[in-house]
Amino acid sequence: MPGVVLPALGALGGALLLGSVDVDQAVFARAEVAAGSAPPAPGEAAEPALSAELRPGAALRLRSERSSLTLRLEPRFHYRTPNLANLDRPLVLLRTDASYLHALTPRLAHRTNVSATYGEVDYLDLDLSFGDTAPTRELRDPVITRFSTDAQTGFAWQATRRYEISVDAVASYQVELEEDQQTPAGSGSPAPAIGQPETLAVGIDVIQEYELDERSVLRLPVSPRYYSVTPGNDQIAVAVDVVYRRLLEPRATLEIGAGAAFVKDVEGECDRLADPECERPEEADPLAVLPRASVGYQRVLNDASRRRSVLRLRAALETPFDPILGDLRPLASVEAGHDRELDRDWSLSFVLQAATVTTADPLADGSAESTGAATALANYRIAPWMLFDFGTRLSTRASHLAADSFELTETQVWGFCGLTVVFAASSSDHDWAL
Repeated sequence: MPGVVLPALGALGGALLLGSVDVDQAVFARAEVAAGSAPPAPGEAAEPALSAELRPGAALRLRSERSSLTLRLEPRFHYRTPNLANLDRPLVLLRTDASYLHALTPRLAHRTNVSATYGEVDYLDLDLSFGDTAPTRELRDPVITRFSTDAQTGFAWQATRRYEISVDAVASYQVELEEDQQTPAGSGSPAPAIGQPETLAVGIDVIQEYELDERSVLRLPVSPRYYSVTPGNDQIAVAVDVVYRRLLEPRATLEIGAGAAFVKDVEGECDRLADPECERPEEADPLAVLPRASVGYQRVLNDASRRRSVLRLRAALETPFDPILGDLRPLASVEAGHDRELDRDWSLSFVLQAATVTTADPLADGSAESTGAATALANYRIAPWMLFDFGTRLSTRASHLAADSFELTETQVWGFCGLTVVFAASSSDHDWAL
């Protein structure tokens, strides 16, 4: 990775000295307050709660005729009362990312993206630290401290007018830095925590895209991965999909995908729930084949200027890697969303989501393996550099659909309002920094 990024920085630095690079700088901040009802710890009853969050940040963008480099740094300070894990201070999380794009030729481009998070996150906001690898089961600790980083570098080549291929090397690393958390205030004897294993994943993403005609595109993604899990079970996984996208009419698009994930345990079965030390047997498990499928539909209901309205629907059967269990698990999900512009300054957004693990049997400890969420959001742009938003969030967790007694194990409801400000120098576009 340094062999790619450092020469890029050197090239941009040389161009900067020659005065051929545009430099954009920005500082930004988001403040949010929320009131609602949420459990103080996993598995406990919901109670009234208040929260406040501050996210200051800074961004730098360097652009030349053929290259661009963007750097972002964003700490997060989150305080909730009653607070989690007997902490009388805000939780602190640091996030940073860098992205680089260079056009080698009009048809060939190189890209590199690196991101990292370090700090504390509570069990209600796992997406802030886990990202696309969020656990399929709930945490046992109200607060965890973890470090994670993701990197991707590769090339995209427009071989012909109708054929494009991209090849990227990817890597990720994540580890829980503190497994032992304090007992939450007001709790009795919480369930024993299962520490997140240290995980290193490396692989390649190869995506071929064919334009069949003016309305149809065929995409063929292949994603081999090697997961090194300590303590746990090393795995090799290869996901292969075929995705067809069709423009049904000028305002409607349909996308259908199907494929499979081939998963092989390298060092045999290792049940982290039954044996936290994960003593591996000598014989490895046979190759497992997990089906994958997706269908998505998008329709522009209204395309008038400043009155755009878009409906989105999606259902999928995927095989995400669970960072808590150190294993790939089949997950079925559905999502519906509607975005609507009311005028130049006002916009609305509504999202409904649900997901459940599709294994034949639930986890032995009875963990919640089904989730649901709903969000209603209103945005008002006070000025080009200032945005005010408010809305409500609802989320719930429930047991596995095949559990002996299906029940809701966690429900939280929040009403919130927030203010985002961006001060960008030498640029009329303020959204690039966010």
